[in-house]
Amino acid sequence: MALEMPGNTTNTMTTRERLDLAIKTPNKRLNELEHCMQSLFGQGIDLELLDGIWGGEMR
Repeated sequence: MALEMPGNTTNTMTTRERLDLAIKTPNKRLNELEHCMQSLFGQGIDLELLDGIWGGEMR
């Protein structure tokens, strides 16, 4: 999945690149979310369950 990102030389950014960028930001909540997502996906938990855990904040 590629997202349109203004200013990007290729004008697309993969989900992994977007997560990598989020991890490098000083926003603690993004860091915690990424860590939780890695842990949950490693256990095979799907997006709908993750969305329920975060109370719909992922939308």
